[in-house]
Amino acid sequence: CAQRGTQAQQIRTISVDTSADGWETVAKRARIKKTIHLSDSVLLGSISKLLCHNGNIYLLDKSSRSILCYNEKGELQFRICTVGRGPGEYTGISNFYLSGRKNRLYIIAPEKKILEYSASTGELLSSRPIDAKTIMFTDGAQLEGGETALGIVGPQHNLAICAADTIKYHIPFNMARDFSFMEKAFAQQGSQVLFIHGMSNNIYSVETDSAYVKYVVDFKGYEIPDKDYLEKSPAEIQKIHNSRTVATRVDNLTDSPQYLSFSYWLMHPDKEQETRYVLFNKRTGESVNIHNGNLFPIRDANGDTFISLLYKNSGETNPDIVMWEMVK
Repeated sequence: CAQRGTQAQQIRTISVDTSADGWETVAKRARIKKTIHLSDSVLLGSISKLLCHNGNIYLLDKSSRSILCYNEKGELQFRICTVGRGPGEYTGISNFYLSGRKNRLYIIAPEKKILEYSASTGELLSSRPIDAKTIMFTDGAQLEGGETALGIVGPQHNLAICAADTIKYHIPFNMARDFSFMEKAFAQQGSQVLFIHGMSNNIYSVETDSAYVKYVVDFKGYEIPDKDYLEKSPAEIQKIHNSRTVATRVDNLTDSPQYLSFSYWLMHPDKEQETRYVLFNKRTGESVNIHNGNLFPIRDANGDTFISLLYKNSGETNPDIVMWEMVK
């Protein structure tokens, strides 16, 4: 979508020094508010997404194709795991999202349908097909007006906004840049919804009928400029990856009143890629680059309280939920 003049002036740059490691700075200022051990009644696999709502914690365990809900004591409240091809069932979970206003939980299934559940009980309420044209879905979010925003992978766009009887598409798709799955492509803070896609370094604000760039991540020369993606073939882009270190694929987006957090890949031509993290202070404009830290990635936020998963050395118990904040 074309940016409106007033919005274009509000674009902020997040400068990231990939060589710096600010974990010690964060660790000194991090104050743990609460630690919750998740009940071991059901052993969890790989958790790809976490959301909080009304004191509950919702986890997506893709290894078991299930959503699990825990209360503030870490007790399992319900588990959604209805794998199949019948009514009210799904073959897998592309992702899930919540509507705080409606107290609903939504599962996006790869067979192009959305299943709606009560966020309090896990009871199935409805199942409907998604008519959006796409190769696959990455994530979803409920907008303030009730519309559903869906992260999509092509064939022509990266974002679909679905109302009752219309679907509007936004952000042109580029095969070399955008053919990538995101674990947490949306971040919601109040009525504001942010969105990321593919290998783009742009972070968009999504509204009922538009999406515009709100932040640009500057990796100080380690990124691949958008113009290269537009002008070069996928094979030429791959040659760039094979010849130098590239910082790319912003993911795990979390927004709070004061901070914005995300992960990214640092891809090397001669060794395995690294996952790193950024904590951006929206008030001061300062960003901290973190090479590794047990509180990252930040999974969600409740106000300026961050929510992280802390894994034990042993895989025989479930992780802890850690709620923490940054103090002066």
